[in-house]
Amino acid sequence: MYVPSEDSELAVHLLRVYLGKTGKTGLSILDMGTGTGILGMCAAMDRNADNVLFADIDDAALALARSNVMSNRNVLRAKCAFIKTDMFSKIPSKKLFDLIMFNPPYLPSEGERSALQNTWDGGPTGIEVSAEFMRQSVLHLNKDGALLLVASSFSDTDRLFRIAEACGFMPFLKQSVHIFFEDITAALFKKL
Repeated sequence: MYVPSEDSELAVHLLRVYLGKTGKTGLSILDMGTGTGILGMCAAMDRNADNVLFADIDDAALALARSNVMSNRNVLRAKCAFIKTDMFSKIPSKKLFDLIMFNPPYLPSEGERSALQNTWDGGPTGIEVSAEFMRQSVLHLNKDGALLLVASSFSDTDRLFRIAEACGFMPFLKQSVHIFFEDITAALFKKL
C-alpha cells in the first residue's frame, strides 16, 4: 500500500481549494484508489460533502481506509461508504458524482509487476492507468462535475492532458511541486 507523501499532500491542498471555492453543497464524491483514505477523509470533513465513496481494488487498502475513518473524530462517518472495485467495474452505472479524485499509480513500468509495484506503476509511459480512469470516469461524473488527478513529470503528462481533452475534460486548476528529481502535478478537470 502506498503511504501518503508529498503527492498526497498536494492533492489534499488542491481538494481543499476546490471545496472552498465550489459554492456547491450536497456534493457526492468518489475517492478512487483510496489507499489510506486520506483524500476521502479530507472530503468527508468538508461541510459541502454529503457522501463520500471510498473505492479500491485491494482489501487491505479498504480495511485501512475504513479503520482510519473510524478512528478519526473529525470525519462524519455517516457520509462514508466503502466498495471493493477495479476502477469503475462495481460502481453502479447510474451513480453520478460531483467530484471524482484519484492519486493513481503514475510512474512508468520497470518490467515485471508485483503487488507492491501496483501502487506506483502507471503502465509503460506512466499514464495508462490515469488514461483508463479518465475514459471510464466520463460516465460517472455529473455534467458540472470535476476530476482531481495526480501526475508525475517522469510520465508523459503532455499526452495525458491531450487524452483528457479527447475525453471531454479541460484543466481549470493545477498546482505542481518539485520533489528531488521530479515534478508532481495535481490538476482539477471539468467537463467541456
